[in-house]
Amino acid sequence: MKNKLSTFVIIVVILIGFGTTGVLLYKNGIIFPKTEQTQQETVITFTDNGKVATYKGKNNTTALSLLQSNTNVEMSGTGENAFVTKINGVAADSTKEFWSFSVNDTAASVGAGSYVTKDSETITWKLVTF
Repeated sequence: MKNKLSTFVIIVVILIGFGTTGVLLYKNGIIFPKTEQTQQETVITFTDNGKVATYKGKNNTTALSLLQSNTNVEMSGTGENAFVTKINGVAADSTKEFWSFSVNDTAASVGAGSYVTKDSETITWKLVTF
């Protein structure tokens, strides 16, 4: 009986040791390493006295949300129907100007709130006179 009890205690101690080792390896990222998602900041370059804004697209993010997250933007409407009226303090004179955006130097065919960008794209906003 004493031999069976000793064997049982040894097995329990070994199992506790394996369990503790497993927990420590997991917590330190050795087993199932932790993946950190870093949020890249969008860099917006302004030229022509603030009348042109350029930045890279970001997969699965709209052109408008990238602009809003990195500049001061005013607009009429919201979401897909948003119409940008001011970027970083430069306002469009509604009687003769508007903010237009293009993707890779091609005028966008949908609104900025609808256009989902890709990492490989360059988004440009220009204050255009009509």
